[in-house]
Amino acid sequence: MKSWMIAVLMSMACLQANAAAVIAAGEVTEVRVDASGNGFVVFSKDLNTPTACGTKQNALSFNVDSVGGRAVYAMVMQAKATGARIWATGTGDCLHYGNTIEAWKYGAIS
Repeated sequence: MKSWMIAVLMSMACLQANAAAVIAAGEVTEVRVDASGNGFVVFSKDLNTPTACGTKQNALSFNVDSVGGRAVYAMVMQAKATGARIWATGTGDCLHYGNTIEAWKYGAIS
């Protein structure tokens, strides 16, 4: 019974993961932050997985009013300044920019 439950939960997690955008080894070409605190990063290539909600296929958004958003901002600015590549995934929703840019969930500099 336990192994069956684990298999079902893992399948659900995989389905959810497929709903969000993913970028692998994308270079940062643009970073923007608005007066509202909302910002976005534009990558040199389209996301590997199409965004679940947005029309901009090479960007992810964040908000600098949160601790996590400030960490994203610092990371993408460092990547932009050094030419490092970013690996990131989206949340599956367009929290900050309506139906335009999917929100950033997590990521790393590679």
